[in-house]
Amino acid sequence: MGEQLVTSHLTVRMAWHDNNWNGRICSRPEENIYCVGTHSLLSDRLARTRNLELERNHKEVRLDQLKGYLPPCFWSSNAFSDKPIKV
Repeated sequence: MGEQLVTSHLTVRMAWHDNNWNGRICSRPEENIYCVGTHSLLSDRLARTRNLELERNHKEVRLDQLKGYLPPCFWSSNAFSDKPIKV
């Protein structure tokens, strides 16, 4: 008998980010329904702890350049960036 191959599947759930998960605040944070609805992982926590006004005023700013605030999606915001950030 030959070796039997097993098919496997991996699913990763992250908060949606409209800026390519590049380590920056979203380009249009007020339009990101995935941070306020039940569309993404931990969306209740995202909606409850985000500072939309600050994010609007700091669109596309790198997370490591913000002073005193990390968006609640910081753990996935830099997933596909070519530059690491420290948060």
